[in-house]
Amino acid sequence: MAREKLRQLNMAVWRSLKLSGRLFYWALEKVVFIILARLKKISNKESGMDQSKNCRYGCSKLMLPLLMLMLVTACSPAHMTKKQDGLNILTVKPDPGKAALVVARTTSFGGAINFFNYLDHRFIGVTRGKSCFVKTDIEPGLQYLITRTESLETGKILFEPDKVYYVQESPRIGWVVARVTLSPVSPLHLSEEIGEGGCSWYVIDENDRAEDLTDHEYIEAVTDYEREVTEGYHKEFTEYVGFPVK
Repeated sequence: MAREKLRQLNMAVWRSLKLSGRLFYWALEKVVFIILARLKKISNKESGMDQSKNCRYGCSKLMLPLLMLMLVTACSPAHMTKKQDGLNILTVKPDPGKAALVVARTTSFGGAINFFNYLDHRFIGVTRGKSCFVKTDIEPGLQYLITRTESLETGKILFEPDKVYYVQESPRIGWVVARVTLSPVSPLHLSEEIGEGGCSWYVIDENDRAEDLTDHEYIEAVTDYEREVTEGYHKEFTEYVGFPVK
């Protein structure tokens, strides 16, 4: 019960921070406005130059760092390359006789942190910021979905042929960087969380592929998960079933 309450608290905090993230750019705009005003005031006193000209100088001084900030917040996930903007996840289908998996992050909170994902040992993709990746050639059977960031988070899925599975990754507060909560969800829920514009779909950059999970990390993730299952946790995964292709 204590762990479940902690998980619920983490989710509540995450929702609050998600709202805070929406206020980030509004706050940044106000800060920039204040800085510009101060720059203009100081430069006018020192040089007596025309105010409008000083404003242009102040703006030019700030444009480069602001553009760099925008590029950082919009940066692609590590080891991935963009395939498509606006993917409708409801259109994803597995290869014949295989299963498909859609993994998505639906918020920009914690967007600077890469979440590395594995099926058992094998690297399958990274999410960063609002993004998703898709794997359509999964062999049927039980496999562990393991996500690595500051810690290892794990879910076990029984993949069945010709079904699609959807997992939402939600950042939560960690000691140093954001941790992650894995939530198996319905396609409709994930689609609504992503929004009308669809998700930014990334695929693995085969020229910069990340290493697979080490044996030590795999054993640690699986051991912790199975212990927690015996303690009554992870019912969201033990009871999760895929969605047939329509």
